[in-house]
Parts: sequence; structure tokens; C-alpha cells
Amino acid sequence: MHPTSARSYKTLVQLTDSHLFADLNGGMSGVNTQDSLKQVIDQVRVEQDTIDLLLCTGDISQDGSPASYIRFAEMVSTLNAPMRWLAGNHDEGVVLQQVCADKDWLHSVYDLEYWRIVVLDSSIPEQVHGFLAEEQLKALDQSLATAGSRYVLIAVHHHPLPVGSAWMDKIGLHNAEQLLERIALYDNVRAVLCGHVHQTFDQEANGCVG
Repeated sequence: MHPTSARSYKTLVQLTDSHLFADLNGGMSGVNTQDSLKQVIDQVRVEQDTIDLLLCTGDISQDGSPASYIRFAEMVSTLNAPMRWLAGNHDEGVVLQQVCADKDWLHSVYDLEYWRIVVLDSSIPEQVHGFLAEEQLKALDQSLATAGSRYVLIAVHHHPLPVGSAWMDKIGLHNAEQLLERIALYDNVRAVLCGHVHQTFDQEANGCVG
């Protein structure tokens, strides 16, 4: 049994699909993405006094530029929270690694008292859909096997379940069954968070919320 004291709960904030550009005026569908991110961060600051972990679930950048990642880091640092980042289909993995080289933002596991957060990279260079490579699946196996009594939350950019959009579901996680098979082996996986779909979507399957 986990205790239920006043601060036994943990606050995780998910930021996803900010799609920043090197150009400060860069935008998508007529929306300046930097201004949009700033508004989201301002709202988070209003709503959350304490953030135990900030999960940045991919498509941090639209153009893959170092400047866009550096600016994202500067903007979210105002929330004063530990972070984990993962790549989306618009991100440039090599650039992301370079920007985060002296940080722990890309580490795959974050233990938060009674929870283990596992971050997976489903991005494929030059592809829009997602796929979990063998090393990612092995890292997940290891993380689940060593979680002990902790609950587990998994974060990945591409959605592993259909969201009811014909075109979007074609570019989700193409080997989702391999992720779901692993989750089914453990009764402590409580949630899977994803980005990519640009809409709110919740579904429960086998006791796990996604």
C-alpha cells in the first residue's frame, strides 16, 4: 500500500508538439508557435504551484534547429522543474542529443518516489509514423523488470492506440502491439502518455489509461 498523505500525490505536466522554429516569427496554420508555447507555460504557472516532473513528449522543434531547442529549454526552465524530453517525427535526433549533451533530459528512466516514468523514442529519421526500435524495447523491458513495487507511466510521442482519425491513425506507432504486449505482462503500468495527435484523447485498456 502506498501512503496517502497530503503530498503523496505527484504532479506531472505534459508539454507536447510545440513545433518551434529558429525564426521567432515561425508558425503553423497561422499560429506563431513560440507565442503559443509561451501562453501554455504561463497557464501552467498559474495552475501549478509545484511540478514534480515536466514531460516534453516530442515535436519540440519543427525545423530541427539548435536555436529552436535552446529557446525551448530557456522557456520551460522558468517552470523550475526537472524534465524529460523525447523526440517526435519533426525533431532532429542528432541536434537534440547535442543540445542535451550535458543534461539528463533524454535519460529514459525517472524514478519519482512511488512512480517510475519511462521515456521511449519512437521517432524514425525522415518518417512521420513511429516505430520502437529493438534497443528501445529492450530498455523498456529492463525498466519494467526493475521497477519493483513502483507504478509505471510510459511516455512516447506516437500514439499506440487508434484515436478515430483515418489519416492520423496511419501515422501512429506502427509496432504498437510490441509495446502493448509488454505492458500486459505487468500489473503496475498505469498510464501511457503520447503527443503527435494534436487533440485530447483518453482511453482505458486493461487497467491502463492512455
